[in-house]
Amino acid sequence: MTPGISRALDLPHYPVGQIQWFPGWVQRPEDAFHLRPEALLAQDRWIIGGIGPWPAIERRFDAANTI
Repeated sequence: MTPGISRALDLPHYPVGQIQWFPGWVQRPEDAFHLRPEALLAQDRWIIGGIGPWPAIERRFDAANTI
């Protein structure tokens, strides 16, 4: 559903799986995982779809204008 919303609103879509994992399902180190979303959240417009670790969810909620 999120990719459809992203297309309809012309927003970049970032699945949490692509943020949290390297190709081949190799988990990104925790410190690197937290840096990447910060760069995405600094953009004016975005959709991040998925769950991820609770601190990352809280940060996205704080940065979002719509949930």
